[in-house]
Formats: sequence, structure tokens, C-alpha cells
Amino acid sequence: FIIVLAVSIMVTTVGSETGFSAAISVLAILYSLQLTGLLQWAVRVSIQVENTMTSVERLAEYEELPQEKITIDGALPISASWPIEPSIRFENVWMKYRDELDYTLTGVS
Repeated sequence: FIIVLAVSIMVTTVGSETGFSAAISVLAILYSLQLTGLLQWAVRVSIQVENTMTSVERLAEYEELPQEKITIDGALPISASWPIEPSIRFENVWMKYRDELDYTLTGVS
């Protein structure tokens, strides 16, 4: 917008002194509009490239993380305390989100 405004002011002030035709003045304003669009496109593409390279950096870091321990048959070792029948049991649960708030769960079993 600033480029278009500057070109418009320049064309009207300089154009009246030097005798630019109206066609050349309009052409200068149109070129300044195109230049503004091109600059916006360049910024958008550079941001997209930066985001993509950030993703690539993360993948490279994840690749260098140590691998988890795997047994010979491909399964992770299971401890003896692992439950045979999956279940979740709540006994007299009290919960609140912050210390200054009231309890949201009171004595849930």
C-alpha cells in the first residue's frame, strides 16, 4: 500500500512538471501494485520454507533419539506386576483443578 501511495504521489507531482502522459502514469501505478503483490508472495513463500525446514529439523532430532529396548521376538518385556485383566478402579476420589477452586469430583468410587 505504501509503495502504491508513493508512486501515485510521485506520478502526480513529477508527472505534471515533466509532462508524463496519463497512460504512463497509470502504468507506473499498475507496476507498483504488481510489485506489492510480488513482495507479499515472496514473504509467504519464505515463511512456508521456514516452516518446512523446522519440520525437517525435528525429524532429524527424532531420528537421533535412542531406540527402545526390544526383545528377540519383537515384543517389549512385560513386568510381572502387569494386570492380567485390564480395569480401572476409583475409590473415594476427590479432585479439583486448582487449589483455590471447589472440588469437581467428590468421593467418586
